[in-house]
Amino acid sequence: MTRETLSDVAADRIKDARRARGLSTAELAAMCADEGHPEVTQNVIENIEAGRKRNGRRTRDVSVDELAVFAYVLGFPVADLFPGRQQNSLGVTTADQIADLITSLTLAQSLLRNPPPGSLLALVVGNVER
Repeated sequence: MTRETLSDVAADRIKDARRARGLSTAELAAMCADEGHPEVTQNVIENIEAGRKRNGRRTRDVSVDELAVFAYVLGFPVADLFPGRQQNSLGVTTADQIADLITSLTLAQSLLRNPPPGSLLALVVGNVER
């Protein structure tokens, strides 16, 4: 029995993240090229994801540079590609979700600075400021 390598785990997680975002390998390669990494081609991605083995060892490991590119393009921390991380930590974050978060944080900040008079929030903020 062969031991699973970091490249095996990272390749599986890259594939899972790509599929979760509904991207083909060609689309992911185009995104990598758009970010200045034309060397990460569709063929490279397919070889990484396939994990072809010879004598029980991958014939194509994932480089550190490739890990960084995939993490950036797919929008998650590089650490999420390694063992011990939650599989669901590769969740999809869309621009709309980020915009909603910013709007919510801005509203919360505004409410904390100027809570409605007589509200529970005004009472709590008033007690904290004392």
